[in-house]
Amino acid sequence: MLLEFSFKNFRSVKDEAVLSMLPVNSYKEHQENVHPCSIPGTGTDGVLTAAAIYGPNASGKTNLLRAVHFSRNLVLGITHPAHLPRRQSFVGNSGPTSFSYTFYTDGTRYEYEFALDDDGALSETLSVSPKAKRLVYERSRNDDGTYSVKQGSKYTGIVTKLKGYTDPGFVLGMLANYGIEPCVKAMRWFADDLVVANREAPIPDAELMDKLAALGETKFKKVIKAISSADLGITGVQLKVDDMTEDEKSAQKENADKLAAVFEALTGQKPNGVEIPDKKVAMQFRHEIGGHSVGFGLDDESLGTRTMLDLAVDFIDAIDAGRTLFVDEVERSLHPMLLESLVALFSDPDLNEHGAQLIFTTHDLSFLRGGELRRDQIWFVEKDPQSGSSDIYPLSSFSPRKDESLINRYLYGAYGAVPYVEKVS
Repeated sequence: MLLEFSFKNFRSVKDEAVLSMLPVNSYKEHQENVHPCSIPGTGTDGVLTAAAIYGPNASGKTNLLRAVHFSRNLVLGITHPAHLPRRQSFVGNSGPTSFSYTFYTDGTRYEYEFALDDDGALSETLSVSPKAKRLVYERSRNDDGTYSVKQGSKYTGIVTKLKGYTDPGFVLGMLANYGIEPCVKAMRWFADDLVVANREAPIPDAELMDKLAALGETKFKKVIKAISSADLGITGVQLKVDDMTEDEKSAQKENADKLAAVFEALTGQKPNGVEIPDKKVAMQFRHEIGGHSVGFGLDDESLGTRTMLDLAVDFIDAIDAGRTLFVDEVERSLHPMLLESLVALFSDPDLNEHGAQLIFTTHDLSFLRGGELRRDQIWFVEKDPQSGSSDIYPLSSFSPRKDESLINRYLYGAYGAVPYVEKVS
């Protein structure tokens, strides 16, 4: 679970920006939105399962997700800090770019912070807190380009392993390959438990079909349940069949069963008279248009229908595995009621037993009505018109009352992060 993420000097963020998933202890509403656990050094009784981030267009909301994506790639070695076409630092700021993650996994709190400049890795530090905080290792670059390394008293051998190693990349992955246990678990969290969903373009039909087909039976049933209340105007289904090879037969039978279940969830009825002996299956949803039944393939369905399925798959996968999922503009092409039903999945303690988290940017004001999220789950992003720097701050910094009309006060500009619209005469 993510406890805190901070970064500095990246894209539109000049000064340090901090996003915290720790609850405000004095807030007692929606206790189901707090995953209960005792984490050393936090002073709280749990971790928030979701956070909504508001702000006008071009305020820097997306840059928060870009910071997570960029820094995750650095940690995993997908991107080398010394081989970047550009560092994406704040315009005119030649100082270091830094990132910091605090997260909780396998009963231990981890703190991993690192910085880079145009020459590559500048510093990195990993600490763990099974109880009291203790250093695993610290690596920093000297003026001559070499690196100094410190190791925690319980993790001997790190200095020896890194002796003479001058590559300007980050070494968390290398130490994980050496079997240093905290490094192994930290790398596993970055690789498996931290996800940034790419939704800059609608998901291709074939990719969505693959995602549905790849789900295990348990996850698939959860997706079906999640979308079962959506009224998407579908009245029937048609399955077109063609010849296929023996290998295709087995896979297609499983896919056909899943697609039929999707139809049943969306319409409340089972498709009748469908046979698929030795044939490929192509699905069409049926709609009543002008008194006629018209078929559309999944790629012809509305963006809302496909988005609903796509998000349901990502959400259920995150919940099932206990991942932290970042999604930009989560409401895109979705009705607010459908979006609320999907976000509510993370607040279901019976379903979200592993402490999965959803962090999303949105313009959907329905979450400010107090129906689904707590006051400490609301965040804002605002760009200073003079400096062009983005500021990220929580609603809780305004000490809002429990009964305060958040949506009205936001629209009146009490919390900032609203667009300025100049009237045209």
